Amino acid sequence: MLTEAIANAVVGANYEKMPAAAIQIARMCLLDCLGVALAALREPTARIITEHVRQLGGKPECGVIGGGYRTCAQFSALANGTIAHALDFDDYAITSACHPTVVLFPAIFALASREGLPGRSIIEAYLAGWEVGSKLGNELAPALQGRGWHPTSTIGTLAATAACARLLRLTVSQTRTALGMAASQASGLNRNFGTDTKPFHAGNSAANAITAVLLAQQGFSANQTALEGPGGFCRVLAEKDCAAALPDMAEGMDILSSYAIKPYPACGLTHRCIEATIHLAGQHQIQPEQVALIECHVPPMFQKILVYPNPQNGLEGKFSMEYCIAAALLERRMTLRQFEDERVLSAQTRAIMPRVKMVFLQGVEHMNMVAIAQSVRIVLNDGTEYVHEVPWAKGSAGNPMSWDEVVDKFRNCAETTLSSREIARVIELLEKLESLETIDELMEILGNARPGSLR
Repeated sequence: MLTEAIANAVVGANYEKMPAAAIQIARMCLLDCLGVALAALREPTARIITEHVRQLGGKPECGVIGGGYRTCAQFSALANGTIAHALDFDDYAITSACHPTVVLFPAIFALASREGLPGRSIIEAYLAGWEVGSKLGNELAPALQGRGWHPTSTIGTLAATAACARLLRLTVSQTRTALGMAASQASGLNRNFGTDTKPFHAGNSAANAITAVLLAQQGFSANQTALEGPGGFCRVLAEKDCAAALPDMAEGMDILSSYAIKPYPACGLTHRCIEATIHLAGQHQIQPEQVALIECHVPPMFQKILVYPNPQNGLEGKFSMEYCIAAALLERRMTLRQFEDERVLSAQTRAIMPRVKMVFLQGVEHMNMVAIAQSVRIVLNDGTEYVHEVPWAKGSAGNPMSWDEVVDKFRNCAETTLSSREIARVIELLEKLESLETIDELMEILGNARPGSLR
């Protein structure tokens, strides 16, 4: 049975058997997510959730990034997950169309802080959770998204629960109970993309995962086969069985081939087309006034995710192919500043957006939309055409960033919130995460960060 098989795999997860390459990817994804969270501290989303959690109070067990206070594990995870996903600049999984780290890190770090657990256990739990989420998502993501469910908060809740179960060394029975509870809490609608509620999905899922494992540890009950069969998670949310969603906690880990770290602070579905546009504009010195049409050849499912052809603010702009491509053409790059509200509403960008069209690929309706190559076709006023296809976006496993590139992204994200010394120390701590006895120093630095302005 699926729930039992996943629980057995989680309990059997062993750092010693995990590939060195997977451990290095874990370090990179965690450093990247911390940087993105620091960059988000100036966002209204982050300010509101930080103040909300401050008012809730809670036992002072764990820190909140940029909060300067401590709270209980669940509230810490709620705040940190919401903050880290506020910019939609965190990593994603090609297999599951989920943002794994933004759900895994807040839950794992909160519990590790609460229990005083070492970095080695953090990496082991992170990779176990990533694997569970990836295997489930590979089976379910197309159907989930087709029905309007957000994989980060549905699949992510189960992934974070698996990670936390491993972190606390739950038994197989306790892990099945925790997964059963998580299955009842897993929710989140794509309809909320482009609003503060999308990042809230990540924080809420991380908090729910902690509640599930703590209650399971204390003897709470749940259905032991909640994922499979009639009335189970898979059939209710996706109308299919997932007998093949069996985690491999050793050499066959999905993270090796399906992680993606974002170079651009927008929905990952836009990245190949952004990259193609920047490439064509630079290679052929295309000026915006020369362009008659820009076609983005993408899977049909994109129209259910990129739902803002006429975005009115930066959050909506992240889920607008029209805006992202117009901005990429104008500046031949994609940065955080391009998602400030006034930039999204600028007359120059508005003039280009109507020329951007999504053209939907045929015969790919049942394929994983995140794994499909995309191309951009630019037609100039004089009839000249240029086409460029991008099989794998920069930052994905098929076209990866190096450790140094991830460090550069972290520095850029953190430069207004931490001192140079603190930035260097966080990088050092993540680089040797598995050797840390606790993450107390790391969380103290992050908790004392302060929001700054973009430069």
